[in-house]
Amino acid sequence: MRRLLADPTAKLVTWRATPISYLSWSRSSGGLLLIGGTAVTGSGGEQPWQIIVKDVRYRPWTPDASQMVRQCDHGGDRPDDWGYWRREPQAVSAGLLASLPGVFRGPPWLGVERLDATRYRMWQGFVAGLPGESWAAGTLTAAAANLAVMHAQFLARPPAPRPWYCRSFVEQPALRARASYIDAVREAASDPRVRRLVPRALHRGLRRLWATHPLAVGWLRSVPQTLCHRDLHPGNLRQTSAGATVALDWAQVGVGPPGEDLATMLYCWALTAAVSPAEAVGAMAAAERRYYDGLPAVAGVARTAFRLTAAYHYGLPLGVQLGELLSLPAQRRAERVAGPRWRARLELAVQSVEAVQADLDLLTRGAALAGPTGAELSAP
Repeated sequence: MRRLLADPTAKLVTWRATPISYLSWSRSSGGLLLIGGTAVTGSGGEQPWQIIVKDVRYRPWTPDASQMVRQCDHGGDRPDDWGYWRREPQAVSAGLLASLPGVFRGPPWLGVERLDATRYRMWQGFVAGLPGESWAAGTLTAAAANLAVMHAQFLARPPAPRPWYCRSFVEQPALRARASYIDAVREAASDPRVRRLVPRALHRGLRRLWATHPLAVGWLRSVPQTLCHRDLHPGNLRQTSAGATVALDWAQVGVGPPGEDLATMLYCWALTAAVSPAEAVGAMAAAERRYYDGLPAVAGVARTAFRLTAAYHYGLPLGVQLGELLSLPAQRRAERVAGPRWRARLELAVQSVEAVQADLDLLTRGAALAGPTGAELSAP
């Protein structure tokens, strides 16, 4: 409390602890607690304060096939695996996240305690701001511009190498589980209601996407790298009244190409926002432009990395989405296809696969993709 108020003489007056309920796929999450109250400071008078206490714990896990296609953690415990439980405490303790710029930053970190061999407790200030779930298109665009500021900073001064940096989702083993459902796209097209929504070339495009995966990974590793959050879904984002963007939960922090984080932020917003697919595409395009304007020296790289990340992260699971549809009885299948949210998700995923085909063509031919200054960069 004193650290939050920046007053070593502050005296506690009142306090209350309230558990925070939230949906999390993370097996390392041990729960969140909101502690708030009032304190008398040296300047006189009572001041309110709020702190988030986050428990992080080691929990071994072996996912089954159905779980593997729905999230990113394959159960591995290597320091660069998606679910590595010590990553966020280590990032905070190392001071990595204290160097984030003011316009795109994390919460105020107040301390990290190691409770025992399998548990940490993290203390951070509560962040007041507009949650990502409530963002309109203009807020999304402003956040994209702020993200570009953060990426520009770490492109100019790359973070020191760390063994616990998270590999990108494009390199995670869970991707293979999603790729195993590609043929469900062709099977789903046998349903006339689905056929109208699925382009004839989609199955071929997805197979090509998976066949080109090693080349895409090589290219994504070869371009300039920056600090990446890797989990910028709406629940992890706040926009303050001063216009800053605050990203919560840095448990997947790592290094990757500019454009990777942007894909996660824009697609996760579009898939949950109460807008039509056309409105979502327009909002995403405006946010992309603002982001690339902030990174003129690497705009070409960022655009390509955005398309590749979007296609592997959101397009490749189309087989899973359509495979689940095939498993439903006829009546429920018809209801699902008629649902606007399901159709919007399908349309955005299809768009991501179509948009990356020219990049895959260049990679397959060993040609060149856009490089750091918009010039060409040979594919590895």
